[in-house]
Amino acid sequence: MKRLLLAVFLFTMAAVAAFAQTSVIELGRKIKIDDNYSYIFEFAERAKLGPATLRVELLDKDGKKTNDLSITVYSYMPSMKGHHDENRIFSVNKSNQNYLALINFVMRGQYRLEINFFKEGKLYHTGIYDIKI
Repeated sequence: MKRLLLAVFLFTMAAVAAFAQTSVIELGRKIKIDDNYSYIFEFAERAKLGPATLRVELLDKDGKKTNDLSITVYSYMPSMKGHHDENRIFSVNKSNQNYLALINFVMRGQYRLEINFFKEGKLYHTGIYDIKI
């Protein structure tokens, strides 16, 4: 009976993972939105328990930093949706045009980051990424 339950559980988890539209990405890599924009995101320091600063560099089509778009990040633990959720608005550092948001990781595990880009108040792009703390 235990083996059957384990098999059902593993099959269910595999099915959920197959339908999730997430990426596990190496932080610091350039991600193309479209022909006009790309971005790089990373943590100011290695992400660990407690507060962590997420930094996003938005680049225009020429590869120059820009702050044309508004950015929010929604972070949560997929296994505990609704318990450790945070929705943050990025502020722009005027000196280097980086977008910064503080995220609080309250326990170890897998977190999902939904980085939303808005242009003129309308959703322009969403990047969804899984990270492990």
